[in-house]
Amino acid sequence: MKQSRRCPKCQSARIGHLDRLPDTLGPETRVVWRHLALEREGGVLRATGRIEAYVCTECGYLETYVVEAHRLPFDRLEGFSWVGEAVGGPYR
Repeated sequence: MKQSRRCPKCQSARIGHLDRLPDTLGPETRVVWRHLALEREGGVLRATGRIEAYVCTECGYLETYVVEAHRLPFDRLEGFSWVGEAVGGPYR
């Protein structure tokens, strides 16, 4: 939806954009913004990788994306691991 501006499920062009996704903590009294992961910096964890979303206003299909994913230090994200072939070329 981000590039095509059409819903891949129902083909509607009625697409909306949310520049960030809200979440709640505890008894839903405090709103925080969703992020991809936590990054460890000097023993401190901080949220990184703000999430944006595109939603079809006809069928409700939702796609989420990480804003500026190319800038994230994926190797420093808590719980992150590469899938498939090794990144950076074959090492044999």
